[in-house]
Amino acid sequence: MVGLRKALAVLGLMAIGAVPAAAGWDEAMAAYREGRYGEAVEGFAAGAEMQPEDARWHYMLGLALVGAGRPGRAVGSLERALEIEPGVRHALPLAQAQIKAGVPGEALGTLDRYRPGAEAGEEEAVDRWAGLVAVAAGTVEDAGAAVPLLAAAIERRPGSRDLRLALGRAHAREGDHGAAFEAYAAAFEIGNGGAVDAAGALAIRSAFDAAEAGAEGRHEWYRRAADVAGRLPVEGAPVAHLLLAGDALLLADRPAAAEERFAAVAALEAGNPVARYQLARCRLALDDPEAALEHLEQAEARDPDPDLRRRVFTTRAEALADLERYEAAADAYRRAGDGTRAAQMDEAAAAKIHNDEVERERERCRQEWARIAGLRDRNRDVEGTAVWAEIDRQAAHLEAECGPPPEQNATR
Repeated sequence: MVGLRKALAVLGLMAIGAVPAAAGWDEAMAAYREGRYGEAVEGFAAGAEMQPEDARWHYMLGLALVGAGRPGRAVGSLERALEIEPGVRHALPLAQAQIKAGVPGEALGTLDRYRPGAEAGEEEAVDRWAGLVAVAAGTVEDAGAAVPLLAAAIERRPGSRDLRLALGRAHAREGDHGAAFEAYAAAFEIGNGGAVDAAGALAIRSAFDAAEAGAEGRHEWYRRAADVAGRLPVEGAPVAHLLLAGDALLLADRPAAAEERFAAVAALEAGNPVARYQLARCRLALDDPEAALEHLEQAEARDPDPDLRRRVFTTRAEALADLERYEAAADAYRRAGDGTRAAQMDEAAAAKIHNDEVERERERCRQEWARIAGLRDRNRDVEGTAVWAEIDRQAAHLEAECGPPPEQNATR
């Protein structure tokens, strides 16, 4: 804003043209240039009273009032200058004063009515006009009212990241998160060149908001967020961006890429429990529950907040369930406050005990049938004797306990 204010001040001085004949102009201009705005205000006010139809006095009085920190009073003088001589050169300082006076809606109206044309002098004011549109749009109460003018400004300056960021914020304030994503993503494309880019992070957040707004198409929004996240830098990126990018990649089923971001956070902030928790989620998605448990142990040791602690125990339960350690999984779910899934794990633990017992019995039966088969093979030469009868008796007893031999079960 400082650079813009200086630029508008220069524009104002360049646009004045011929010096008015009224006395006091030179003194007032000297005071203005030297930053003695109080004196400048007095001088220009006197001239405006003497020559009320000369726009230049009102114009400079408005600029001096802005310099003196009195934008509310400046608005009236600049409006009078614009009334006498309509045009962009007077409209831009007026819009700036309206923004500083806390009436950005009026500034948007001014900027909408006075759009720079293609004629000489006005085309070079487009950048300043577009900059004011972006600033006013960011503070106006009715964000939706700013959207058409922002779109018009983008048409004139399609390469402006600031305009697209302002358009994204306007859409976000209106709750149109899909449109906000498009604007932020376009800003990201303009600025994406390896530097850490806040536009990309804003695009990811908007995609998340759009996904949360409705289940339909949710995964597609995650995919689009991940496409942006995959192009955000890892080296030199702030922790907040790394965590956001990792979330997007993990939600889009790209755990290996997400793991790289969370590992970078863990390297930057060894005590960050969120990074360890998310690394566990990545390891779990990559079918490595043992490594996930190690990360979760480190996350818990880093004193997470209550909500993260609950998620740590939930994820621990999932990892333990993958390892078929159902009793431990049930305990973890209880510590997470999830009694329903804890009961399910208790049932799974009981079922596993039963199944393990069944499998042990089956293995005993297989071994016994193998023993009977071995006895018969070794005693073929005494078939029909008492020895053979004893083998048959053992086989009958075993069949009563275990069912037919495995080879007969296989043929059924």
